[in-house]
Amino acid sequence: MVELGYTQAVDIKLVADSQDNRKGHYGEDNNIYLNDANLNNTKDLATTLGHETSHAIDNQDPSINTNPQNNASKADNEIYAQNWRRL
Repeated sequence: MVELGYTQAVDIKLVADSQDNRKGHYGEDNNIYLNDANLNNTKDLATTLGHETSHAIDNQDPSINTNPQNNASKADNEIYAQNWRRL
């Protein structure tokens, strides 16, 4: 991602938490967490990683308001991330 101008490193962490129903999430610590307990196949892995990567990219784009207090912005970012998966 550095070649595209994204300079903040993002680590991908694999966890296994059956109590968490998410397949993955992008954390406030700028890391992507993939939950192996809920990833059933390669497609789940690829789409979840793509979805969370879009959040990581959005977080580094100053033109996007990612203020967590701005619910409209959070909703827009989630819609974008969902649509990105379908490309």
